Amino acid sequence: DSFRAGDRASVMFLDGELESTEDKTYLESFYVNVSEPKKFVRLAQSDHYHNTAQVLGTAIYDRRVLRQLVDELEAFFGGVE
Repeated sequence: DSFRAGDRASVMFLDGELESTEDKTYLESFYVNVSEPKKFVRLAQSDHYHNTAQVLGTAIYDRRVLRQLVDELEAFFGGVE
């Protein structure tokens, strides 16, 4: 219900292009029922964890996916007061 409240902050939904069809369908159906302000972003060539992993204490990431993620977050938070 908090996602339907009229007096709340903007909400951003993120998923990855490589998510399962079931997961993408679920998030899309949830998104349409959320009131504005909202934004939906599907990151290109991204899995559920935005192509990040940790191996023996070392972070491994996909620079292209994280760049898109950061750009989307900067645009979103740049427009939120």
